Amino acid sequence: MPIIRLLAFAILPAAALLGAPLVETEASWHFGSPALSLDFAKATGAWTGLTVDGQPLAAGANEAEPCRLKSDDRWLPSAQTPPRLVSVLAKDDSTVVTTIGFGDWTVATEYTLFPEVSRIRRRATVSWQGVGETKLRGFSLMAPVLAADAATGQWFSPAAWPPFRRHAADFAEGVRRSFGRTPVPLVFQYAPGRSLLCAHDLLQPDADNGSVVAQESAGGLT
Repeated sequence: MPIIRLLAFAILPAAALLGAPLVETEASWHFGSPALSLDFAKATGAWTGLTVDGQPLAAGANEAEPCRLKSDDRWLPSAQTPPRLVSVLAKDDSTVVTTIGFGDWTVATEYTLFPEVSRIRRRATVSWQGVGETKLRGFSLMAPVLAADAATGQWFSPAAWPPFRRHAADFAEGVRRSFGRTPVPLVFQYAPGRSLLCAHDLLQPDADNGSVVAQESAGGLT
């Protein structure tokens, strides 16, 4: 279950810890409070926006993919099988569930917010409604792009050996690197004194093999 934690936001006003409403806007669904909130594209349900302590950190394109799934030898969604948002529902004051459909697959992703410690937990349930058998060969959840400070931005994997680090000045479109040693920590310093920690706990009883992938773009990381 991928866990994203934003560091340096531990002190929050008490009012920010109240209920997290689900609001529909012209372009997206918005869930959370000024302390910690998410935005999802209305057409696809992709996670496109992130706000922490009132500061927008990410604003992805509405055509962003919500997830990737390999069914037998075919990756979905695709141009022929685009994703569609089935529903977005607030499970309670801290959890929102997006349900995405494409082809005979359905993916329900649960996002739980912990604003008091600036943490987001994601859990996905993948369902097959097709006729006959198929094999799920791969699955990944996407995250929005966060811009990196040109002077201090960098990302690194504390568990990698030899140590691996990339500075924002060297970010290049399409560069990808994956890490698979549990808990697969990856740290992204996107601004001075502000960092994001992403981890994937493979020691859970129901966990399968997995990894965390860093994908660069010009001036940003997802």
